[in-house]
Amino acid sequence: MLRRGEKPSILVVCALDPMQVPTCANTYIFAVQYQRRVNPVSVAVAPGTLLAAVTLPVVVWVVAR
Repeated sequence: MLRRGEKPSILVVCALDPMQVPTCANTYIFAVQYQRRVNPVSVAVAPGTLLAAVTLPVVVWVVAR
């Protein structure tokens, strides 16, 4: 448990931040598997995946400071 004002360790950040990426991948895989709304799902999943790729280095940089 973190106390107020205490930063999490880099290991915790690296473990927690990319957890949303598998959710996006699973959503796309199910859409392809069932041939249902593949294009809208891919459009919805792409920004989340890109956001995760950008936020991980930023969060690690903030925590490491």
